[in-house]
Amino acid sequence: MRFCLLLCLATLATSATAQDNPILDRLNGFVTAYNDGDARAVAAFYTEDAALFPPAHPHLSGPEEIEGYYADAFEAGAETLRYTVLEIRGHGTDTAVEIGEAVTKTGDGEVRTRAMHVWRVVDEEWRLSRDMFNVIDPGD
Repeated sequence: MRFCLLLCLATLATSATAQDNPILDRLNGFVTAYNDGDARAVAAFYTEDAALFPPAHPHLSGPEEIEGYYADAFEAGAETLRYTVLEIRGHGTDTAVEIGEAVTKTGDGEVRTRAMHVWRVVDEEWRLSRDMFNVIDPGD
């Protein structure tokens, strides 16, 4: 059992290109939901007590507010998300911090952002607990 736990923790600390990292699987699902313009599906990746901290915007709490934020973003022209994981670090068996960069295509061009996500295991599934990002290049 102890070996399995250490193996799981080692998996979280390995390169972000590891095929068997469950957080990468969840991120792929998140990107798919985003690119489908499905705000409800995007919000389903968050915990019930999740908080989203977008730049120049009050923080949002819980899936309903987060769904509304993404619905507004899609309506405003956010179309395509490309996400690159820079690092994932496990903290215990049920928490991880992931850092990445994204390029979001909008009707007016592209916006580059950097994010820090806190992931937690809830009901045996990795979910976003905290999501904070900032704009590193507002594009055109």
